[in-house]
Amino acid sequence: MLSKTQNGMDVVRFLLAVNFRDHADFIPVEAWNNLALNVHQYCQKGSKIAVVGYLHQYNTMEEEKRHLHIRVVAMQVDFLSPHVNDILDDEWSDEAEE
Repeated sequence: MLSKTQNGMDVVRFLLAVNFRDHADFIPVEAWNNLALNVHQYCQKGSKIAVVGYLHQYNTMEEEKRHLHIRVVAMQVDFLSPHVNDILDDEWSDEAEE
């Protein structure tokens, strides 16, 4: 879901399903600014993507218990679903011609 911070920065947060043998893990990911806009516009549930980024660890407190959380902060997202790559390639080639 795309949202804006108080400073006006775009951010999108989503779960990335990673299939492994007989189960899937769901990894929390967030993307910022232009990358957030592209992910919001071109990704949908079931889209195949590759994410490059770094792990961010943070703590929260609930009922006096500390909870450790880890998420991936995306630095690059590659859209692996063919139709999305075709759309992006067409847009980028149109921009290059201008």
